[in-house]
Amino acid sequence: MNSKIELSDVKEIVSNRSATLWGEELCDAWIKRDPTASSIDQWIYWNNSPLRHASSEVLTSFFPALFSENFVKDSRVSSYVDDLLRVRLSWNSSISWAPQDPLWNLAMIPPNRFQRLAFLSASFSVKHEITQIIDGAIVRKLRKEIGEDIFQFVLLSNTSSKYFLKSLHSELSTLVIHDISEAIQQGAKMIVGHAFSSKERGIQERIATKLPGSFPQGYCDTPLPWASEAEKILSALWKDSESWL
Repeated sequence: MNSKIELSDVKEIVSNRSATLWGEELCDAWIKRDPTASSIDQWIYWNNSPLRHASSEVLTSFFPALFSENFVKDSRVSSYVDDLLRVRLSWNSSISWAPQDPLWNLAMIPPNRFQRLAFLSASFSVKHEITQIIDGAIVRKLRKEIGEDIFQFVLLSNTSSKYFLKSLHSELSTLVIHDISEAIQQGAKMIVGHAFSSKERGIQERIATKLPGSFPQGYCDTPLPWASEAEKILSALWKDSESWL
């Protein structure tokens, strides 16, 4: 029995379109297992596993939390559950982007860290309002719901203008007055939705499982108005905060 992996086998694994996008060189690197191969390994592992992409909120809507933990630990079960989840989550589209894409690293982030990044990005757009809070109860609620470290980082950072998204601030202005915590959570979904609206349907399907509510009007066929700005802010913020988020 011939166990050698050929280039044609790789193309079948990652789909013809993806293999073509990556190029013969990258696929050949994967076969030879040189350092570049890890990028393709990540792609196959992450982009086809709802258990690793979906937030706990999504998973527990299908299974009790205790079961979800066991699925991740037992590969025999997780493979079967992943197949079921792909259908339930309507992951109907494949992914064909390359590791060189600016949002590649963001798409690989586990759901809990991805959500924290989204909260952090939205918080910077309402930093002025956060600094004006004098009600202790509101401060405690905000620290609990978006994270103590995120709250402190936003307050102490001197680079807030770098991550300030004027369009997002305008959208949240009314909501901030009534419930700043809700404003940040909604803002997180908005900035993620805009940033990934320029990507293909398959990517949007998977991102929506990391942060439910990111595409409230449905998946996008064309980029939303501030897609480019949102993408740059999320990418820059992840580079600056990856070590602690």
